[in-house]
Amino acid sequence: MTPTARGILYMIAGTMLLATQDAITKLLTATYSPGEVMCLRALASFGLVAVLVHREGGCRRVKAKKRGLVWLRAALGFLTSLVIVTAFSKLPLADAMAVLFAAPLFVALLQGPFLGERVGGARWAIIWLGFAGVLVMVRPNPDGIDWLMLWPLGAALLSAIRDTVTRKLAGFDSSTTLLLYTQIAGVFGGAFFLSSDTPIPEWWQVLAFIAAGSMAGMAHYLTISAFHLAEGATVAPFRYFSLIWGVVLGFAIWGDIPDAYIIAGSLLVVGSGLAMMQLEKQRRHA
Repeated sequence: MTPTARGILYMIAGTMLLATQDAITKLLTATYSPGEVMCLRALASFGLVAVLVHREGGCRRVKAKKRGLVWLRAALGFLTSLVIVTAFSKLPLADAMAVLFAAPLFVALLQGPFLGERVGGARWAIIWLGFAGVLVMVRPNPDGIDWLMLWPLGAALLSAIRDTVTRKLAGFDSSTTLLLYTQIAGVFGGAFFLSSDTPIPEWWQVLAFIAAGSMAGMAHYLTISAFHLAEGATVAPFRYFSLIWGVVLGFAIWGDIPDAYIIAGSLLVVGSGLAMMQLEKQRRHA
């Protein structure tokens, strides 16, 4: 199997694991608050994180070089996940996931002021097309807007800021380092939401937290590996498989079916994302 084919398989597997983890997390929000889920899920994932740290050479090898930026990214990662989990607790799985795909549009929007990259006319047109899709999903009307949709939209913005900081760390700190610090932030940030009223997990919930945490960590690892094995423009479009898988899981578990607004908006957002990837590919080969 060629490296490119392996990269595509890794990306598909990673997106399916992440969507499955999202479904498990949504199930857990029926009993636990988003903050409690964050803390317990991060704790449950430390087994996988320990394996990755060991493979990298131990704790000394994963010590942050850009400590301030790494902790900033960890805090943004915690806030992003907290808002995402809140979105899953309030919305159908596929609906929340569809709006989350606006994150690459925010990344493109932030490239100019934060990374000093030029945003040309073609990129602006694609960005606005994607945001038109977001508006379709949020569906503003004379009676107001669906305010619940602002949860995944806020998560998409936080995710874009986190990813922009991640690009600043390229070449300094490894993916394992960033994952370790993010999990630490998840444990201590989520701990603020724990109280004497927090239910003690039953055996199946313990397994669910371990599965969700491990799946999230493995999905992160597979996605990074996919980009190492093949060009980003080749593997990145397969990230949208998670939306299809989210629809399947949402229907199988909760009987949710996306309405016409979500489908139409998703097509615009996904289309703009694919167009942005193609534009970046053309710029690199120009």
